[in-house]
Amino acid sequence: MNEIFCDGVSHVILSRGLVSIEFFHLVYDDEIGKHKRAPFFSMTLPVKCVLECLDAGERVVDYMVKVGLVPAGILKSAPAPAAKAAPASEKKAGKKDAKASSAPAKKSAPVPAKKAEARPAAKPAP
Repeated sequence: MNEIFCDGVSHVILSRGLVSIEFFHLVYDDEIGKHKRAPFFSMTLPVKCVLECLDAGERVVDYMVKVGLVPAGILKSAPAPAAKAAPASEKKAGKKDAKASSAPAKKSAPVPAKKAEARPAAKPAP
């Protein structure tokens, strides 16, 4: 089995159900006087394999937290992906409907949408 060391990932490309991951080495450039990224290796995997790798990576991080190598919540510090903007028809549903969608689902009859009221946005809970 071959072993390859890389300093990081430069690009991840999803195309036709495959994920291509491009890795780089850091090389010292005398002209600029510092390290720069040099393309080194590319690997293409099916999506299922990438998901299996992510699962394995999460187990590794959990173990590193358990033994004290990294602080707890290290993966939680990454910003959440931006939510898609709601279509205008959904925006008219009102703030009460938006609060209901973020709360845990309750088993009750659906509530008809009310006309949106103009009021300041509520502050998020701490």
